[in-house]
Amino acid sequence: MKRHSNSKQKQTRRDFTKSVAATLACSPIVAFADTKCKKERKYVTTGMPQKLCGCDYVPHLERTEHIPPVGVSGGSLQINIKHILTPKEGSAEHPYKYVIEKQNLPRAEQYGSIAMIWVITEVLRGNKGSFYDYYYTFPKAYNAQLRLWLQDILKDDGSEMQRLPNTPHVVIKGGAVVDGQKSLSIEIDQPINAKASNSPMRPRKYKHKGHAKEFRIGKWDIVDGNGRPSGFSETGLDDYKFMILFYEP
Repeated sequence: MKRHSNSKQKQTRRDFTKSVAATLACSPIVAFADTKCKKERKYVTTGMPQKLCGCDYVPHLERTEHIPPVGVSGGSLQINIKHILTPKEGSAEHPYKYVIEKQNLPRAEQYGSIAMIWVITEVLRGNKGSFYDYYYTFPKAYNAQLRLWLQDILKDDGSEMQRLPNTPHVVIKGGAVVDGQKSLSIEIDQPINAKASNSPMRPRKYKHKGHAKEFRIGKWDIVDGNGRPSGFSETGLDDYKFMILFYEP
């Protein structure tokens, strides 16, 4: 997807924080369509989203969840989650893999396929930051996967970045069967280390081990269960944060 060129509504950081908190606190439930993936955006004042992969514009979306969404933030890479992640053997492309196992989770706390991904983007212009966000929703059978590319910052002022490889460094998906339970799966290039967290909703925090230099999330995209592109992707902006919501199994 091309970088969004529509004009954005200007906001202060305090207004943005308030709007995020208000959205997360909403209680009405809106059912997902069974036949289409969709995109909805906020803080954009003109224009309509480009239709891709048979996906539609959603005017507004509010949800409550059976488990807290998984948070993924850039700057480096941090994953915030309710449950403990267990390392498993990975693949040649992603030597490390993490799942949820041996925790006897009730069905209501298991991870089906990805239902929605909320992407919050920060764009730095001079010494001021602009924010905008999109919601991407998917049918259960789409088996959406979020893929991330990590990009080394070659100069401290951010003027030079590493070229991105063809293969993503991180793949996050839901619906994996582990010990007879539905789990999320994180396939990644480096180990992620557990850190202390004070969040009651997501008490486990995992940080990427890191590269030789400081790095950021340089690109993301969303594909289906067979790796076919959805048409949703973005690259080259300053910071991305993700909230990943899952269907019940």
